[in-house]
Amino acid sequence: MVHETIKIWDMNTGECIKTMEGHTRPVYCLTKGVDGTIWSGSRDNTIKLWSLSTGKCIKTLNGHTYGVVALTLIGQTGKLASGSRDNIIKIWDTTTYQCIKTLEGHQNTVRSLVYLGDERLASGSLDDIVRIGPSSGSRFRRTKQSSSARHKTSLTCHALNFGC
Repeated sequence: MVHETIKIWDMNTGECIKTMEGHTRPVYCLTKGVDGTIWSGSRDNTIKLWSLSTGKCIKTLNGHTYGVVALTLIGQTGKLASGSRDNIIKIWDTTTYQCIKTLEGHQNTVRSLVYLGDERLASGSLDDIVRIGPSSGSRFRRTKQSSSARHKTSLTCHALNFGC
């Protein structure tokens, strides 16, 4: 089994309809892009933008020093957030493909990211802390540091549903 690939599946037939190759290490995360694209993060420390119609890599982003394990688009702002095993969150401009911000504060792998709206980003880390702060600036400013803000074990995933 090759873990460096991304497979697109037909949900009706259960068949693999496309295989995308380009990462040199296992793919850790995916997020849906705009206009028929997806973003992938990999243990090879890169983020790739893929065309779903052609299956080809459009662009590769470099900047993390360890594997990229979390990705999320920041609403309709044209920005992408990435979390990594380097304990850092990077904010990328999706039109210039440049890193425009680096957010620090976690003490371990940033494993989970979700855009909350209103320029706020939530991150979960293997340091057992969920941080909520602005996606602009260089540090999370509104973070509860009390023991009640800590999880008893590492946070490795998230799911939010505001439609309740």
